[in-house]
Amino acid sequence: MVQLLTNLKIIDNSSAVRAKVIKTYNKKKASLGQVFLVSIQRNLKGSKIRKGNMLKGVLVRSKEKVKSLVNCIKWDINCMVLVKEAPKKIEWIPVGSRFKGPISTKLRIMEGMHKVVSVSKRSI
Repeated sequence: MVQLLTNLKIIDNSSAVRAKVIKTYNKKKASLGQVFLVSIQRNLKGSKIRKGNMLKGVLVRSKEKVKSLVNCIKWDINCMVLVKEAPKKIEWIPVGSRFKGPISTKLRIMEGMHKVVSVSKRSI
């Protein structure tokens, strides 16, 4: 369960490591595929993304169980990917060009997440 002031791990190569949730859009408790406004808490040395920057991110792994027709998936850590809006505001474009590890399959059926899914190598 992700809510306000939750610390999340960032799994793309945008050189940001940790982020804290400032605002959740649409719901108080978010699920997979939800968009957040986050503040960067920790970053890598010499990166363009600085500590304290406010960016948007999408939750791609969650500790909460995700039920599907075949199985039930639960991740160890809450993870997210930093995104920015496309000019037409229909699609979310990932900031990084690679993801560390797999992402959830539930993102495939969500609107606006096609580019996020296409960047990832694996989905579970």
